[in-house]
Amino acid sequence: QICQYGASLSPITRRSMKNKEYVAAIQAMDTWWHVKAQEQGNGVAKLIHNLSQSLQIKYEVIRAIFSQRIKPWASRESLKNSGILDTYFNLNRDNLSIYSLAIKHRSSPYQVADCVLEHILDSENPFGKAASKATLEAQKRRRKVIWDSLTVQQTLPEDVRRNLFGTGITENRLREELLECRANDFTNGTLVDRIRHTMGNEYEYLLQESLSTLGVAYANEKTQRDSSLTKTPDVVLLTPVEIYGQLCYWIESKACFGDPATMKDQFMYQFKSYLERIGPGLVIYWYDFVEDPPQEEAPMDAWKRGGLIILSDMPRDIVLRRDLPPKLIKAQIPAPR
Repeated sequence: QICQYGASLSPITRRSMKNKEYVAAIQAMDTWWHVKAQEQGNGVAKLIHNLSQSLQIKYEVIRAIFSQRIKPWASRESLKNSGILDTYFNLNRDNLSIYSLAIKHRSSPYQVADCVLEHILDSENPFGKAASKATLEAQKRRRKVIWDSLTVQQTLPEDVRRNLFGTGITENRLREELLECRANDFTNGTLVDRIRHTMGNEYEYLLQESLSTLGVAYANEKTQRDSSLTKTPDVVLLTPVEIYGQLCYWIESKACFGDPATMKDQFMYQFKSYLERIGPGLVIYWYDFVEDPPQEEAPMDAWKRGGLIILSDMPRDIVLRRDLPPKLIKAQIPAPR
């Protein structure tokens, strides 16, 4: 189902996004967070729908932009120092829920809820007190177990219930608010992480199935790693291809939106090494990308001159170049069986 859904995101007529459209989308998101968040409450889905309609941009593309936009707005440490926990536990005269406080502070509901859970579990260790890396990792694993087992009927763990004593917060209220945050946050959380990982795998599968249908031989990441290769793209083509007149030796699948910052980071830490070691290649941003970003933010013209092709779908114009040898010889990468 996910594979079929992924295919439906990219009809032949689909075009990439202009920078002015991207700027309009993020300005509208910022305005919503600053002005309307408290009024709308659970208005994230409505916001994305309205932006999709007004800007004539696909809903799933706006959702991907929103998901990436919210991440840097509030780090975990800034949340702890923002006063949001003190408000929830001590100054909550309006009896605001964790979700409402997260929206008010322009933060991820799941992340705020996880901070609340951390505070409850660590009530004898106030925030600000240094903890070892091992202790922090153990606490993180403990919270993950709680999140993964959280259901409407499930009783909260004994240590959580014990530490709620004296806070004025009942077990039922905390459980309901944790569930509300998890259900209404598609940018963070253990469930979101699993979905994101699954979607990434499904788009890689879609890419590999498309190549197989076209008769293009390739080596996937596992085959490359088994051959002791490092810095592995999703697929290395054993037979070079020509895409819209440009040679291509590798393809990278990205189940995200290609905003200028994301593309720049991924170029520096991934694509650049692929270009230098293997040669020209293709990157597919399945959730679209900004095709004309400011050159100082993402020098796409220079990337293209260096051999990088960026698309938002599998290309329809692929020509097999059997007359050319692959950049990585077949002795290095065994042909798939």
